[in-house]
Amino acid sequence: MLDVYLRNGRSFLATNLFVPAHPAGPGVVFSHGWGGAHLFDDLHHFLSDAGIFVASMEHRGFGRSPGTPSIAKWPEDVAAVGDWLRGRTTRVFAMGLST
Repeated sequence: MLDVYLRNGRSFLATNLFVPAHPAGPGVVFSHGWGGAHLFDDLHHFLSDAGIFVASMEHRGFGRSPGTPSIAKWPEDVAAVGDWLRGRTTRVFAMGLST
């Protein structure tokens, strides 16, 4: 797992990257609910072991991401991470779970 910060406009989104050994398949942007982003690390490792590149982001105002929490900004945040992932995988999917 790699901890990185991806730019979204004038802000940054803390993102955990789970990179498969042979990253030739699809990617997933993982979106947490109203907290608990790291509760799903086992799932992210499982997907990565299956060849899927996982970018588990912390929405603005959560965890290490600066800003004010705003559900209205979540689509923008997911799109920013998806755009970054798109250049590194064959296809990009979005996945989210609430805690």
